[in-house]
Amino acid sequence: MTASSLSETAGVLRLGVAETIVHTWLADFLKELQANYPLVDTDIVVDTTTTLRNELMSHRLDLAVLMGPIQEYSIENIELPSFPLVWVCSPSLKLPNRGKLTLSDLMQFPIISYARTTRPYSELYRKLTGELEATPRIFPANSLAASITMTLNGIGIASLPREVVQDHTASGSLRIVDCEWHPSDLRFTASYSSEPSNPIAERAAKLAGCIAHAFAARIGKAQPAD
Repeated sequence: MTASSLSETAGVLRLGVAETIVHTWLADFLKELQANYPLVDTDIVVDTTTTLRNELMSHRLDLAVLMGPIQEYSIENIELPSFPLVWVCSPSLKLPNRGKLTLSDLMQFPIISYARTTRPYSELYRKLTGELEATPRIFPANSLAASITMTLNGIGIASLPREVVQDHTASGSLRIVDCEWHPSDLRFTASYSSEPSNPIAERAAKLAGCIAHAFAARIGKAQPAD
């Protein structure tokens, strides 16, 4: 297919994205999608990975950018750069004044986490209940914006993507906490159904991969050396 025919592709892309993507490279992707496919309209849904997966499997979404991959024969997954998680809190929280802290140190305060149905919550809950005698106080939230607001207000300590909170850590409204353990990086995929074939979703997924990698490279260069 020629470049001209690609630009003339028309239709509607039903796009589902996790909120982490909204706070990072979604705007770049939408601008590039519009530039490359001006006749494609985009319907956007922002939700949790569990919901996005179900909507994609039910063919109510054409493309989902979520914590993947989805292990189904009919789903194609394009791997995207991962997001490292960092512990952050308000400078007002009185944490021990020393180097690397322990989980017990963090557990003096509630832990703000992703929603109960997510991989980060499950990993965090298993770690805290498996190693600590005290019952952990975990505040799960299905809104990343709500988690950030709670953390800014000193409600607790949160494990959030570094790229999402970088403006707050740079301004000093949040501080990064050096802990002996932190949850695994968030792994994302651009996932779409190959049955039936959907050329718009396939091209958009590949474009998402390019935009995500460009964002990661740009942010990586901007990160200060450890």
